[in-house]
Amino acid sequence: MLLIAAFALAQLAFAIRAPLQNKMAATRRMAIHLTNGTTGNCDALIEDSPWSITNLRTFQAAPRVDSISYFAFQFEDINPGLELKTNCSYYILGGSNATLADDGYHLCANDDVQFKYDGQILQVARWYQDECLGAPPYDSAVAHGRSNVTLTKTQAQDGVLATQTNMQMPISSLS
Repeated sequence: MLLIAAFALAQLAFAIRAPLQNKMAATRRMAIHLTNGTTGNCDALIEDSPWSITNLRTFQAAPRVDSISYFAFQFEDINPGLELKTNCSYYILGGSNATLADDGYHLCANDDVQFKYDGQILQVARWYQDECLGAPPYDSAVAHGRSNVTLTKTQAQDGVLATQTNMQMPISSLS
């Protein structure tokens, strides 16, 4: 029960600070200390540092062109105990006239990470397991991050290539 109450308080703190999120995103830090009744003191894994999104690239094929459209990037979590690097991408078959901006989540190569892109904002969700959060099934969490994407676009004959070298994505919530 103590673990659930501590987690609920942490969530409440995020909800209260939501209006200030944009102003405080670069400086906000979160710390959690939980006590596990079975094992004694326990330090939960913390998503404290922003995630690194690198080599972001998109290609939107022109209508009626048989080229494949794609959205791809590398994801890296550098937080101690949670370190993870993975490639993330999704593809649209040529000639489908679909756009890269959609409302669905796509799995990364490591399926603990998923993302969605709406044409302006990249959202990433990262699942992890930590026994300090509680006994199964309460021993896992999902960290969420979101950032505006600023792409440099290059027009080509068969579509538009857009890139962004890197960006830091702050963790915006835990669930």
